Amino acid sequence: GAKLFLTPEKSIEIQNKLDSDIAMSFDECPPYPVTYDYMKKSVERTLRWAKRGKAVHNNPNQSLFERLIEVPTPKIPDVKRLKDHEKSIMKILDEGNRENNSTIAYSLGMSRQLCGRYIHNLEDMGLVETKIGGDDRRFRQVTLTREGKMISGWF
Repeated sequence: GAKLFLTPEKSIEIQNKLDSDIAMSFDECPPYPVTYDYMKKSVERTLRWAKRGKAVHNNPNQSLFERLIEVPTPKIPDVKRLKDHEKSIMKILDEGNRENNSTIAYSLGMSRQLCGRYIHNLEDMGLVETKIGGDDRRFRQVTLTREGKMISGWF
């Protein structure tokens, strides 16, 4: 076959002409692991491609719902803003140990209260989650989220 250069606009135009039920925009699926900068550029490129494709999408045979379908992009936090202690907590959790606030604080040589603040910050960023562990409701297990696992190797 011959080589064909497809722009985001041309791809959507072809899908419009084919009267496809759902139009798909170009996307880059980077390999794992990648650096933070690479992932950030990849997500930005995907969003630019989606905007360019959406601008030319005009298939009148598709319902409004079908024209508005968007694939959610995971939120990529700015890891350069993470404090060193927050990175250390993520490294500990990345080792796969079942950890809680007390064991993390002890291993980093900090108070449980300070460690709790760092864990709360990481939770707000969507990088860790805490769950009540077992029968002891005082025990809160801390684990990396999908996004936390994805970026824990970046530092």
